[in-house]
Amino acid sequence: MAMNLKQRLERWYYRATPFYLSRKDWIAGVLLTLFFFSLYLFTCSHGPNIAGDSPELIGASYSLGVPHPPGYPLYTMLGYLFTHLPLGSIAFRANLSSVVYHSLCLFLFFVIAVKISRNRAAAAISTVALGLSPLFWFYSLLAEVFPLNDLFIVLLLLVALRTRDKWLEGEGEKSLRSFVILAFFCGLSLCNHHTILLLFPALALFVLYPLLDCIKRPRYLLASAASFVLGLLPYVYLPVRASSQPYINFQDPSTLKNFINVLTRQYYGTSRLWKGPAAEHRLDLVFEFLKTLGKQVHFWGFALGILGFIYLARKRKGDFYPLFTALLFSGILFPLMANVKINSVFQVATLERFFLMPLLISSLFTACGAAAILEWLGRKVSLLKVREDIARGLLWVLPLVLALPFLLPATTTVEKVSLNYDPLGNSYLQNLMDSVEEGSVVLLQGDMHIHLMEYYKTCVEPAKKIYILMEPFLPNDWYVETIRKWYPDLDYPHPAAVYHTKQTTVTEFKANFVRYLVEHNPQVPAFYINITPRYLKKDYQLVPWGILYKILPREAEVDYRAYYEQQLDYWKGFDQQGLDYGLYAGNRKETEMAPHMSLFLYDTGKLLKDNLSDQAAIRVFYMAYNIYPIANLVKELGDLYAQEGKPDLAYLYYSEAQEYYGSTMLLKMEEMLQQEARHEE
Repeated sequence: MAMNLKQRLERWYYRATPFYLSRKDWIAGVLLTLFFFSLYLFTCSHGPNIAGDSPELIGASYSLGVPHPPGYPLYTMLGYLFTHLPLGSIAFRANLSSVVYHSLCLFLFFVIAVKISRNRAAAAISTVALGLSPLFWFYSLLAEVFPLNDLFIVLLLLVALRTRDKWLEGEGEKSLRSFVILAFFCGLSLCNHHTILLLFPALALFVLYPLLDCIKRPRYLLASAASFVLGLLPYVYLPVRASSQPYINFQDPSTLKNFINVLTRQYYGTSRLWKGPAAEHRLDLVFEFLKTLGKQVHFWGFALGILGFIYLARKRKGDFYPLFTALLFSGILFPLMANVKINSVFQVATLERFFLMPLLISSLFTACGAAAILEWLGRKVSLLKVREDIARGLLWVLPLVLALPFLLPATTTVEKVSLNYDPLGNSYLQNLMDSVEEGSVVLLQGDMHIHLMEYYKTCVEPAKKIYILMEPFLPNDWYVETIRKWYPDLDYPHPAAVYHTKQTTVTEFKANFVRYLVEHNPQVPAFYINITPRYLKKDYQLVPWGILYKILPREAEVDYRAYYEQQLDYWKGFDQQGLDYGLYAGNRKETEMAPHMSLFLYDTGKLLKDNLSDQAAIRVFYMAYNIYPIANLVKELGDLYAQEGKPDLAYLYYSEAQEYYGSTMLLKMEEMLQQEARHEE
């Protein structure tokens, strides 16, 4: 019966017999890995990059903290080892981990591609296509959890293939032992990123019959379950380390309830999955994935992938079905479930990272497509009546021709993704510290600002003693305990003290909280915030102060002449490194920084226009314009020059604002032309 079962399996796995790499295959894989390691190392970031959660992960790794849910214990512990290497800056060491993870990922990917395509040249082509794709390349250059996740993807696939191969060869015991190892790595992979679950159905198809054998044999079933649980042990790190109250200690998982909440991402995430019939924009994200994939592999990659899809479906169904399932779950099902609105650069950049898994899986189909073409061309070359050395030369040239569409865009890609010069994170932190007085309280909102400050507080020797409070976390008991440990001299209220009634909203709570903080900490010279929330505007003035807003009592008088001079001094010393909008691709979060910085000067100019003079406002507006010409700013300049009787300058700025304001600006421009004509008469 077992023999008949195996025969049926082999028929279903049409030509899915084991394939082992030759010495030349291994050498080719090592050479490719060394090439990409060198490339990624050369273009790697040497500072804290604002993409994803990178600054927070650097700080958590270096200080053994607890980053945002699900806590990433494995990444954090491995990151601790990297960040304590005697190489460059702390940020560079953390970024180096991604260089290593993705380089190793490409090596294992090449091995899998050879085993599935049965063609070394085709595997090399698909490895090059994946390694040079902008998304994969970019996330090889900065500290993030996704490179380690990608490494786990190929590792799990390779162990699954080995498990299946041993079963097909009739070595049942070795196959089951390999299955136990696979169970361990499945558990371990979940200690990094939960999206690895999307790969598990494909793994089950790869090892379907070893899995059925394991279920029938209690000894191996128990061993596999124990191995899986053993792989989950890094999660013990979270409550153990959280009990020490490190500076980065998101949701303090030192209690069972908080630990479960962190593990399940109960109160965190912009990408919460299916939430019922009210969830929006799910189908749009499937097209977003296809659009992203097109940017990575171009038309030629799509063509090879489709050809490989057909080739594998016909030749080796045992490889096709699992890989198709992996692509279906990660590239179609996940976007369908992800409840994210794609209406900002931040959200596009956030979502793109999750397409690394389907990009990796689809690249295996690319390898099969390249193998199909090379096999066909090889047959054609063998029919040519040419000398043997010429025929061999053609067989060497043909793979290079197939790889050229992936190699040629590399010079453009490196300009878009390279982080070798990456000053924005450090310059932002310096500008923020220059905005505040010693001993001040700063409330921050927004992942980018919070994460950069977490990096600063854990990895940089502070230039000033300041109190950093994360505005979104204020209502949380766990955050209260963390702050009280780190800032014992600050009178920090317990949430119960500012929740006046059970009906107090979060907005009312935050207003009460800031009021308590200001009134009970007279030793603090100033309070700042990086946003202008409505809940503060009733009782306080929010005066632009560098790249923050100073919180002043509503009745406080401001010496606007002194304020003007102070702001001029600040902005003259403002570090603009990394604010060049043209340095970045359109979906990079850095593109949001220049408009963000310009907004502070725009608000300063409006304040000076109302309280000092138009000339002071124009000077400040012009400084803002040189950082980034936001639409309201350009219109404001046009209005001021029109009031001053300078129609030529007003017309210039109105023309630029027309793109944003349409017909309104056309009318203003017509008025300027008429005014200029009367002036000439």
